[in-house]
Amino acid sequence: MTIQVQAIYKAGAILLPQPLGIAEGTAIDVTIVPTTPPAATGLPGDAGQSMAAILDRLAALEERSIDDPETWQREVRSDRSLPGRD
Repeated sequence: MTIQVQAIYKAGAILLPQPLGIAEGTAIDVTIVPTTPPAATGLPGDAGQSMAAILDRLAALEERSIDDPETWQREVRSDRSLPGRD
């Protein structure tokens, strides 16, 4: 049986997020593969919040390169016409 789970190593102990479902006192083999926390990579912990902040900054810009989004979309679209639709 193989169980893979992410855990935290703290103060000499491995902290598991949930019980493993095996009998207490069972001998196990442990392989430790350190993972890099998001802050160390420069990536935000919550990409959704980061994206929302970026979109808020874009919305606050005074200058717009597209005056009428509907007209712009019609001009740049080159989709084929669908059979039976106008």
